[in-house]
Amino acid sequence: MEVAIAIVLIVLGVAGFYGFIRLQKSVQRGLQNHGRVAETPTFDDIEVAEGPLGPDEIVYLYAHEFARPRLAGTPTLPRDRVSAPMAGTEVDAEDLTSRLLYATICELYREKYLEIRLVERDPTYLPPFPQKKWELQLRRAQRFPPGPLCDTLSVGFDLTRRRLQAKQQRIEEDKLWVGLDELIERGLKAVRQELSFWERSGVHGDLRNYVSSSLVARGYLVAPQGDTWFDKVRTRKLLSNKAAIETVADQARSLKHRLETFCKMHGSSEAQVDAPNAKLHDNVAPDLAEGGHPLEELPIDDCLRLSIYEALLSIKQLEPSGEPGV
Repeated sequence: MEVAIAIVLIVLGVAGFYGFIRLQKSVQRGLQNHGRVAETPTFDDIEVAEGPLGPDEIVYLYAHEFARPRLAGTPTLPRDRVSAPMAGTEVDAEDLTSRLLYATICELYREKYLEIRLVERDPTYLPPFPQKKWELQLRRAQRFPPGPLCDTLSVGFDLTRRRLQAKQQRIEEDKLWVGLDELIERGLKAVRQELSFWERSGVHGDLRNYVSSSLVARGYLVAPQGDTWFDKVRTRKLLSNKAAIETVADQARSLKHRLETFCKMHGSSEAQVDAPNAKLHDNVAPDLAEGGHPLEELPIDDCLRLSIYEALLSIKQLEPSGEPGV
């Protein structure tokens, strides 16, 4: 009996060792394939889809001109690092997500696709502090143009309306005002249904991945391919079709000018400070959250910047984990 057990253990040990060797070779082959693809990318067979890009897609492609660079020494997980497609330098991942939303909402507001208002609210006593005594709400005035985050916000409006209808609360489309945090949270649920298990990386990463997936589908970015198990589960750096990205350089400059104009028209003097290493919400009126000012006197641009920051932060704090697939 003891001899039989020993033989079984030896067989299992040999099988396990053989399996480990095969896995190691598979991993090495995946890394070698990735190296070849990254070093010599070819874009000759890639067709770039026609049609205008959304503001979020333009900001992503020219991230080095819109988002602040990632500061040296900033602790960041490898899967949360983002390289600007055109420049190749790393940018602040969370700041990029904020600016994707900011550009989308500013453009929708400028083109009269949605309206913005401020309403009073009671403090929630949840971080961040100080607590705002007002809330920024949005109303969809007409059907949004195509675009990743335009679709996300549109779905947020639809889901909110369905929830109210389920509670037997009839409300007309032109009377539906939704808080920005609720709108992003509901739209994010739809976004995550289209992301794979390994693509999920928290609210900031999921919104960015949704935008980058659209750019991959349109041919501006390319996802390296691999046939090993290791290639399927790891996070791979997207390759840039720079020839295609260069064709929208004028659109990027025009968008940046429009956002600067929006800030001058609807922002405080603090918001107009040109600080290259500042995050989106850094340059806002210092007493914006303290209250005491009539709502109609508050600068919309500052309120939008601060609301985007707090909406993303509150969703992030309520998520159980930042690990992939959760």
